[in-house]
Amino acid sequence: MEQALLAGDAETGVCVMAMEEGLDTGGVYRRAATFIEETDTLASLRDRLVQLGVELLLDCLQHGFGPAEPQHGEAVYAAKIDPAELHLDFARPTVELLRTISLGRTWTTLRSKRLLVHRAVAAEPALVRAAGSPGPGELAVAGEAVLVGTADGALQLPRGPARGTGPPGRHRMAQRQPPQPGELLGR
Repeated sequence: MEQALLAGDAETGVCVMAMEEGLDTGGVYRRAATFIEETDTLASLRDRLVQLGVELLLDCLQHGFGPAEPQHGEAVYAAKIDPAELHLDFARPTVELLRTISLGRTWTTLRSKRLLVHRAVAAEPALVRAAGSPGPGELAVAGEAVLVGTADGALQLPRGPARGTGPPGRHRMAQRQPPQPGELLGR
């Protein structure tokens, strides 16, 4: 799921399959796919896939498994996400950063301290211009909006640490000195 979100895949799915010794070599009894929406997070996608998997398994148990369909192609191993991959590099495009944020546990640094980023949206181009088109990692404010520049625009962060960012290992709480426009994240 994590790799599908990071890659920007259009869909993913689940299947009920026969277990064999090799990686993904057993036949498939049932399968179901779902589209990955732009607004999906790891949690929302996981919930949907669990529901699909339960429905498939119940169908197999109620109506019998029947013959398994052989798998075609090579098995693809999806590597576990390393915590370093969850670091937000604001020199990357906005869409890639949003995909990373959708996984949860994403982080950056502010004043040499780790800061978790829980939510963000792509900032509208007019808002980016109103904020002075901040450079990658640069904080900016336009009206009530807090932005951080990216390679091709900006992310809009929810206003206030209690809504979108916070120090790791603690409840989301206000920082003693709020971030100031012009400060750089990730350095």
